Amino acid sequence: MITLKWKFTLLLTLVLFSMGTRSKAQLSAGDIAIIGFNSDTSPDKMALVTLVEIPSGQVIYTQMKLI
Repeated sequence: MITLKWKFTLLLTLVLFSMGTRSKAQLSAGDIAIIGFNSDTSPDKMALVTLVEIPSGQVIYTQMKLI
């Protein structure tokens, strides 16, 4: 028989997993636009604008690669 402690643990686990998957934004091509770039500073600076709603605290990583 399943005890109350087991039910609570299972419920808490499900809630924590669902919260973790909901906080990540799924971005597609065209969701972020580069509107400015300054290579005269060190480090280089870039200005972005988001065209879709992104959750608060979302981190966006960029990588600049010279060709």
